[in-house]
Amino acid sequence: MNVERIKLHNFRNYQELDFSFSQGVHIFTGNNAQGKTNLLEALFLAVLGKSFRAGKDDELIEWGKQSAKIEVEFYNLIASHSLKLDLYRDGTRKNVLDGQAIKKREIVGYLNAVLFCPEDLWLIKGSPSGRRRFIDLMISQVDRNYYQDFIKFNRILLQRNHLLKKIQQQSAKPKLLDIWDDQLIELAVKIHHRRNEVLREISELAGQIYAKITSGMETFSAHYCVFDQDNTEIDFYRKWYQKRLFEVRNNDIRRGNTEFGPHKDDINFMIDDYEAKLFGSQGQQRTAVLSLKLAEIEMMKNITGEYPILLLDDVMSELDGQRRERLIQEIDGKIQTFMTGTEIAIGLEKFTATYYSVSSGVVERM
Repeated sequence: MNVERIKLHNFRNYQELDFSFSQGVHIFTGNNAQGKTNLLEALFLAVLGKSFRAGKDDELIEWGKQSAKIEVEFYNLIASHSLKLDLYRDGTRKNVLDGQAIKKREIVGYLNAVLFCPEDLWLIKGSPSGRRRFIDLMISQVDRNYYQDFIKFNRILLQRNHLLKKIQQQSAKPKLLDIWDDQLIELAVKIHHRRNEVLREISELAGQIYAKITSGMETFSAHYCVFDQDNTEIDFYRKWYQKRLFEVRNNDIRRGNTEFGPHKDDINFMIDDYEAKLFGSQGQQRTAVLSLKLAEIEMMKNITGEYPILLLDDVMSELDGQRRERLIQEIDGKIQTFMTGTEIAIGLEKFTATYYSVSSGVVERM
């Protein structure tokens, strides 16, 4: 899987950009706020159809312009593809894949990527929402059914919450919740099952990588945690969730919000049988995150038969020499990588890479 070309027009601070890429590692350097991350953001749009940092499309359009264009040419094991995205200030957009108009959700699955940025270092000790996002983003790229179920779940969750508020205002009857609850439960079961299944594989892979980095001195594992429950078996979960939704219905009505479900679940990371977020040192937590990201790469390879592209946004400066060395060993010669940094970090000279300078939205090969 490789990106061959990217074209940008009025995207962020890029008025015009047209670059072709070979396989291997591509390193973009320059001062802060010059457009390095914007380039990775444009590539990521071809992965999920949305930004990893902007909430709305109009934030991606250059100031004072009414539209932006992103075109990415790439190939995977099956075929070569061209994806064109036209974004408009009024919030509308056009998505065209290989000459055919598609919906935003249909972009997923053609180009896969693993994104690693400084914010990911908070994966261990940050909020549960960040850990859910980690597992959902990973599964969605390789399992379109999961992605569709995830979208449906969130849509029904929104509708249930809307109904809860109407019941709270006495403009709807509580009995109407039964219809939404039945749909919510079935989708929750599917999401729970797939998350748990994938996390077991990730835990095994990450544990092996973590052991190599620490020379076998420490162990690492990841466990899916159903909100307020340790038992994650699918039949138990269906019965428990059905029972729990009914038990807390009055509380949900009072709050106007659904308090239980996949949107509240968490992932627990363990180092030597201790919770990493509570007892892990900064070094241990960073090793854990690196192990998880490398495991994510391997898991995608196992499922799709090819490596995803790798997007590294100013990560090398956050890793010490040992962890940089491990990352280099895992990706060099195997994975097309796009990397940013304010300077060329120590250790990167070992890469056979193409280097670029970025300044005010202008990219030049060095």
